[in-house]
Amino acid sequence: MFLNMEMAEALKFLFMRKTIVSLFAFFNTGEPVCDNEFNHIFERFFRGNNGQGLKGNGLGLYICREYMRKMDGDIFAEKSEEGMAFILVFR
Repeated sequence: MFLNMEMAEALKFLFMRKTIVSLFAFFNTGEPVCDNEFNHIFERFFRGNNGQGLKGNGLGLYICREYMRKMDGDIFAEKSEEGMAFILVFR
């Protein structure tokens, strides 16, 4: 089952249900982090250079990963020229 929903021009959602897991993908066409920062985005208090001047403290993705793992799931990120995707895995 696929469900595509466009909330705004810059954010898209995709839901995919498989027999073992359910996946939620969030696609953001905003400015992605640079390559040397990508491996750090789930670290506590990490802020990418693309977030300079914006509110935040670098805890959002870290907290999300901790919650997902406590529920036997996970979150992953993918980067492309069009933006970034965050995939939440529910078991």
